[in-house]
Amino acid sequence: MLLIIGIALGMLVKVVNAVEITFLDSTLSLALIPFDVNTTTAVAFLFFLIGVGFGVSSPIWGLVADKFNIFRELNLIGLAIGAVGYFLVGPAPFLHLDR
Repeated sequence: MLLIIGIALGMLVKVVNAVEITFLDSTLSLALIPFDVNTTTAVAFLFFLIGVGFGVSSPIWGLVADKFNIFRELNLIGLAIGAVGYFLVGPAPFLHLDR
């Protein structure tokens, strides 16, 4: 089954998604410290907004994928956008950005 590209890509997306959520849990509140947004309520609200954004956009992207039959392309685009976002939140040492 792992030789079927659709199954392998789906598994990759699930693993990366789990890693991304775990990464956000531990680093997002630290990234908010310079903005004086370190109260528990503010951090919880930010995580709530992430969930709402996912919940609202998922049906829309699902309709786009069904209409144009571009499931793999959307998954790969999502992985690339996620990678760029996490390089910026990190921040990645090779970007030479401040926290």
